[in-house]
Amino acid sequence: MTEPAFVSVEIDETLHPTPRPLKRGPVAVEVCGAFDVPVRAVAIQFPLRHPAIATVAVGAGTAELVRDNVARLEGNLPAELWGEVDSFVPVVCSDAFRQSTREG
Repeated sequence: MTEPAFVSVEIDETLHPTPRPLKRGPVAVEVCGAFDVPVRAVAIQFPLRHPAIATVAVGAGTAELVRDNVARLEGNLPAELWGEVDSFVPVVCSDAFRQSTREG
């Protein structure tokens, strides 16, 4: 069996700009690793910190994935981790959001 070929493609970001949060992916991996927390757990819980967000859609292709998503959702993440996440994820709302997530 032959190995799949990988092609390196340059993307013109003036035509297809990458959203800033995607460019910060390596930072997220580093911060989560420092706290021994999977990035997926942060990705599932982060939007739910905002009081206006009631639902997060996640992959549910297998029963194992559903169980894993539930475990990541229910896990308690350190407050210090959220402070680090808040420092590099741009929040597109008022300062009231940051205050509400620290109090909640």
